[in-house]
Amino acid sequence: MGALNKERKLTPSWDLLAPSVELVKRNIWSVLYLSFLPSLFVSVGSTMASSGKLNFSDLSAHSIVGFSIAGVAGLWALLAFPGYLYMQVEASKGNTPAPLECFTKGLPRLLPLIAMFIIQGITVFVGFLLLIVPGLILVRSYFLSEYFLVDQKLGPLAALSASSKATKPVSYWIWGTIGVGIVISLMAASLSFIPFAGSIISGAIGYIYAFAAALRYNEVTNGINPMQFGRHNESSLDAS
Repeated sequence: MGALNKERKLTPSWDLLAPSVELVKRNIWSVLYLSFLPSLFVSVGSTMASSGKLNFSDLSAHSIVGFSIAGVAGLWALLAFPGYLYMQVEASKGNTPAPLECFTKGLPRLLPLIAMFIIQGITVFVGFLLLIVPGLILVRSYFLSEYFLVDQKLGPLAALSASSKATKPVSYWIWGTIGVGIVISLMAASLSFIPFAGSIISGAIGYIYAFAAALRYNEVTNGINPMQFGRHNESSLDAS
């Protein structure tokens, strides 16, 4: 089916789940190295640190190790995040870049990305202070901004503007993607209370919809049909 038509009708948001899971499988090592593992170690380190004394003048060795792990993992997560975005975009185009390639391609976009997030956070905050509606509009407007900045190498303001223009004609579909992401995040969070492995299980489940925004970005900007990555389409493609 065509992902785009004259009415700018996009793929239903729940239908992005299957291709997102497929892309996670295809790019599992990049997902692990660029996002899941640093996030996991941040969680582990934070748990270790909080289980000890919070008095910095009398920290236990357990807490010191926890703070160290969380700090190193946090730096890892920060430096790898642009590469994670780069990997998502490339994977949604049908490519499978290696983790190191993603890291090196994404790293130069780190400072512009940080600047954009600061600007974005301030404007959305002000929007919610004035009225709820302007803040919500900005959330939709900036939904794809990080992909414009990393993929098209735009500046912070240009990426925000490009995202706003691209998402306005398809706001219904953008809100659908946001809504499904929230539902899956809540479902994953509900499992975090399972003893021992709860945080790992919760984190892993949260990734099943991780590629949805990148799939939506490529659908809007490049007309790429997300459903081509679904397993149920592969047999028909092979047969043809």
